[in-house]
Amino acid sequence: MGKALVCNGDETTTGGHVIATASTMFDGERRIALDREMATCGNCPGEHPIKGTGTDMDEDGRASVLDGDRVLCPCGKNHVKAHPDAGCSA
Repeated sequence: MGKALVCNGDETTTGGHVIATASTMFDGERRIALDREMATCGNCPGEHPIKGTGTDMDEDGRASVLDGDRVLCPCGKNHVKAHPDAGCSA
């Protein structure tokens, strides 16, 4: 089994959250995050892009975001965390 997919509202390792608005794919009622969508960081102000690595499941050439993918913020310590009840993986 692959890594769990990250969705809108999922948390990050620094206390931020994922902001996913572009995908038409859902895990239940939660929109799946795609490469270059945004997340906040508990250390860095503002929103920062996520580097999605889920190439087995993409939308219009944009990789999905998987558990542990990096948030490209200045501190370099922020990663996304899939919700414990995530129902999809790639």
